[in-house]
Amino acid sequence: MDMNMSVSESAALQARLGRIEGYLQQDADNLSLLDECVDLAFRLGKLQYARKRAERALSLAPGDSRFLFRLASVCIAERRLDDAERILTELRAAGTEVPIVSYNLAYAYVLKGKDTEAVALLREILGGPDCPPEAETLLMRSLHGAGQVEEALEIAVRRLESHPGDAKAMGIASLLYLDKGEMEQAGQLAARALEAEPDNMEALVTRGSVALGREKAADARHDFERALALNPQDGRSWSGLALSSMFALDLPRARTEFEKAVANMPEHIGTWHALAWCQILMKDLDGAAANFERALSLDRNFAESHGGRAVVAALQKRTDVARESASVALRLDPNCLSALYAKAILSGEIKDAASFRQFAEGVLQGQPAPGGGNMRDVLARMQRRVGRAKPLRK
Repeated sequence: MDMNMSVSESAALQARLGRIEGYLQQDADNLSLLDECVDLAFRLGKLQYARKRAERALSLAPGDSRFLFRLASVCIAERRLDDAERILTELRAAGTEVPIVSYNLAYAYVLKGKDTEAVALLREILGGPDCPPEAETLLMRSLHGAGQVEEALEIAVRRLESHPGDAKAMGIASLLYLDKGEMEQAGQLAARALEAEPDNMEALVTRGSVALGREKAADARHDFERALALNPQDGRSWSGLALSSMFALDLPRARTEFEKAVANMPEHIGTWHALAWCQILMKDLDGAAANFERALSLDRNFAESHGGRAVVAALQKRTDVARESASVALRLDPNCLSALYAKAILSGEIKDAASFRQFAEGVLQGQPAPGGGNMRDVLARMQRRVGRAKPLRK
């Protein structure tokens, strides 16, 4: 059900659905009644029922674009994204209401992490007749997901110049500024967005992330929990929640939350790092080693991945591996904190796993690390991911 729907609106839709169901008992093959039934069930969040009715309609009228579109919408809500992509691609190829179909196909692409494909589709329809007004917002999100932060921010800024009260644009812009490291601007925009739209997903994630950076773990947890109530599959919110737990040294909870984060955004290197550090603190060195290797499989040129592997190897007394990995990390980034940690272990400055845990817990609570840096800040900066939009209904 739409989270923004009031109780009275929900009750009215439910009453209407009940009447339509009554009519269908008398006229089970009426396509107009089935169409309205699917729409009402979908809006009420009754996805299984909506699917059943859409499939019934398609058995009566195979290839009917109305019900194929409805079914694709149900598939998106159920996260059957391959099915949604297939249906919407076929509808688009057939020339069916191309702007709206293309928008929903782009939305499905964003959910699948195919942001570049989404950007290409949205560029095709933007500015054209019947282009959904939400398309510009989704373009900002997909550009962000594709790593084109500057272009996404340019569009968001232009949007806010022409529509200064647009809460959705403010929320997206806040997240873009956050990912550029402009915390003050990010926090201000998030606050304005949430004042206008308390359930603005991007603004909640931004405000939570800013709170993490200011060492306000309880405030951050509150915002990430609100974001997850809106979208339980948002990996970035799970990651932020896990960092809140980790900084509070609630390691079992943090580990569970990190595992949910990586399940929902498996290509995000920083979250694999954070999970691995959590495992190190819990003395699960084999698990941490496996997750640093996973991070390296995604990008072998990220210094902190090599540095993390060096820390684990040093704690496991695999001195040669630790030295080699630390050396690679420091060639990639002379200020790599994890490599400096590994060197501290190898030099005897940190004597064993127990003393390392004591040291690492202090670092997570804000104490300076070797070289003057802070792993807490490094982990917080690694939390990078775009929020998600909603598909359109016809």
